[in-house]
Amino acid sequence: LGYIIEDKNFPLHPAMQRIMKTVISILEAAGHTLIALEPLLPENILTQTINTAMRFFTMDPKATPFTYIARSGEPIIPSIPTTMSADIATFKPTLDDVFDLNVQMQDIRKTVRQVWVKEKLDAFIMPVFQGSAPTHDTFGGPPYTVLANLLDVSVVVTK
Repeated sequence: LGYIIEDKNFPLHPAMQRIMKTVISILEAAGHTLIALEPLLPENILTQTINTAMRFFTMDPKATPFTYIARSGEPIIPSIPTTMSADIATFKPTLDDVFDLNVQMQDIRKTVRQVWVKEKLDAFIMPVFQGSAPTHDTFGGPPYTVLANLLDVSVVVTK
């Protein structure tokens, strides 16, 4: 089993770090072989992933969801602006961006796949989020979740 405990650009809250370390020690005690993926993957893999994914998510030049929200008269959910950086908020996609983002996504998938195959992994473990239970509507960007989504792999989340 491969594992990612923490990306230094997206530090875990102490409780989540404790949970990850506990899970790893329980699995090791049960006889599983665990391999730390942080030293095997590029240092900025989560940053690359969230930037690529967020550009994909905003690949709507007409901002259709925001148009519907404006028509409804409802306010924008306060956490929406916290999920994207300023450069992504002003991103206006072009056709070239579609091709470039697909190449970036495939590069990330290839990088992770190479590590997966080389280390003969059956699965990998990582946090779903940086903390356990953020205050409602204050969660910010979900870099760990986005990695699993961008890789397009099956994911199991347990409590």
